[in-house]
Amino acid sequence: MARPLPQGHERWEDPIVAEVRRAREELFAAADYDIDEFCRQLRDRQQKEGRHAVTRPPRRPQRQETARAPAALSLREKGENMSRARCLCGAVTWELDGPPELMSHCHCTRCRKAHGAAFATYVAAPPDRFHLRGAEHVVRWQSSADYFRCFCGRCGSVVPSDPFDGRIFIPAGNFDDDPDARPLAHIFVASKAPWFDIHDSLPRFDAYPPGYDWPTLSDRAALDPPGGGARGSCLCGRVTYVLEGKLLRCANCHCSRCRKAYSAAHASNLVAVPEALRFTRGADSQITYKVPDAKYFTHVFCRTCGSSLPRLDSGRGIAIVPMGTLDDDPGMRPQYHIFVGSKAPWYTIADNLPQYAEYPPSA
Repeated sequence: MARPLPQGHERWEDPIVAEVRRAREELFAAADYDIDEFCRQLRDRQQKEGRHAVTRPPRRPQRQETARAPAALSLREKGENMSRARCLCGAVTWELDGPPELMSHCHCTRCRKAHGAAFATYVAAPPDRFHLRGAEHVVRWQSSADYFRCFCGRCGSVVPSDPFDGRIFIPAGNFDDDPDARPLAHIFVASKAPWFDIHDSLPRFDAYPPGYDWPTLSDRAALDPPGGGARGSCLCGRVTYVLEGKLLRCANCHCSRCRKAYSAAHASNLVAVPEALRFTRGADSQITYKVPDAKYFTHVFCRTCGSSLPRLDSGRGIAIVPMGTLDDDPGMRPQYHIFVGSKAPWYTIADNLPQYAEYPPSA
């Protein structure tokens, strides 16, 4: 018997989606189901249709949009076979021969804390197709018994980790160009952030997809006792904080700096009055990196695990909190998308929030 579709998956059912769904159900029903086979068939089907992704949900008339920059060319469109990426400061760079595989959005709490984002998007590739420069700047932190998470010790960007199960897993947010891959699924949606809703029609799995027997780790509890505000922490727990004051606004930022700093599809930043942010431990465990040619852009991260951290912006009189580090629901949701003119070409905005090519008019 075929497994039921994840709740809400049937919202946007055009003929292509229906065809892919039926193929997936047939694979789910098979005793020898393999997620790699599903991904291969999905890619083959998309290639025949001349499509990169399953489909884009229909545009809703009430969505507010602005003009966007021309889309980046994919590797195939440029006649190239090499995708390039780098950290925020450029000290660590890497290249991948050929298109990556198995692009997926991970919603586990560890990925959210490591990146400081709503979810992390990773691609996979064989190690012999991967080349990294600047290894002397890479900091490795052992997040579990058999896995190290890596980040740039200068700017805090998440960088590719050691090979695991015969593959290198690479954060997609750092790509300079279109890597010629599109997301295939959401994983660990059982751990999804309460302030983020999934609106696209990609398959959803509570943990790893069927066919992968990798160990899973339980969600880590908040380290501070519950109180009057939303708690937050880095991945290793050396830095913790609480929000106990007025929250001003919340936005998903798609600028290239945020994508490289968070190594994600976009940043989800909560802005509060300065006095709302109070660090409860780890004030001396933070590293600050300011982009040299930027007026304000600064990335603060934990020196041990590399997690993005909240910061006080004295120049503008605000506190900026990367929402992926929150342990509690702050009670505020993202209100709009900014800098969509710089959006990652592999990511589709499927929600109904207003979109602005740069800052919103009121800013």
